[in-house]
Amino acid sequence: MFRITLAILTCLTLAGCGALFKGTTQSVNINSSPPNSIIEVDGGIYTTPATIELARKNDYIVTISKDGYESRTVKISKQVSGGIVILDILGGLYPLLIDAIMGTWYNLSPSSVNVNLESKRSGAVDIPVNISAIGEGIRIESDAPVTIRIKKTE
Repeated sequence: MFRITLAILTCLTLAGCGALFKGTTQSVNINSSPPNSIIEVDGGIYTTPATIELARKNDYIVTISKDGYESRTVKISKQVSGGIVILDILGGLYPLLIDAIMGTWYNLSPSSVNVNLESKRSGAVDIPVNISAIGEGIRIESDAPVTIRIKKTE
């Protein structure tokens, strides 16, 4: 029983707290308006909305784009998790080195990215409009306020 307990304690001592509790990757949620935009990060290509696993030890530049819209970039940065570092220091030199080398004492920030892409068209917005003929007149309906100019042609 002593050997088993000693083996377990040795494993826990030799592993960093970040490696034990958080792992080497973190899930980052990325959403956009409009949806189905292209995400480029760390050589991978995804479509919004997406949840992407990123290594905790790196910083990232995320590019979100869609045809007809201005692209946006967002920086995701690693930040040291103070609680994990304190636990590592209390655990001794090995846990501190393990978490430092593996980068598991970092958290990625932001952990969620929401981006609104702007249309490349100057102020133009597509608004669905229903037009129907009623007897001698025309009926125009829309879910959004619109200004309609009708020009009479001969």
